Amino acid sequence: MAHLIFVSKYRKQLLIKYGNEIKQILSDIAEEKDFEIIEMEVDKDHVHLLARYNHTKSILDIVRLLK
Repeated sequence: MAHLIFVSKYRKQLLIKYGNEIKQILSDIAEEKDFEIIEMEVDKDHVHLLARYNHTKSILDIVRLLK
């Protein structure tokens, strides 16, 4: 399991408008690439998510997929 935080560049408050779309996109990627997002919250300038993944995959690969 991993706790990941993605921050917008220069902490610009851009994410609040697109919170639901971001959640849907990240959930779709997780489903397609075979890992699970347990919890996810979108704030004004960052996204928190708790992901469960198979340890045969690298956490770096998961971060690259989500970016």
